[in-house]
Amino acid sequence: MVEHHSGLDPARWIAQRYGATVVTFPVDRDGTVDLDALRDEVSAHGDEIALVSIMWANNEVGSIQPVAEVVVKARGSSGGSPVPAPADRMPSR
Repeated sequence: MVEHHSGLDPARWIAQRYGATVVTFPVDRDGTVDLDALRDEVSAHGDEIALVSIMWANNEVGSIQPVAEVVVKARGSSGGSPVPAPADRMPSR
């Protein structure tokens, strides 16, 4: 997991306050999210998912997440209504 605490802290607060479940996904040795794990989670629990959040680029390890693929996986295999999938990013100069 390479998510920044600024994304994790609010998610954990919502989980504690409202009983939501926060699921984190493994990453490979370069820090890129495991898209198969995301696909499997959406397939198993898609109707229960309110949000998929991902850190677009990691300033510590340099990984850049495949955001377009994350959005496709968030739709699920049925092509149903997409799960919101915001990505955190820093503007470039």
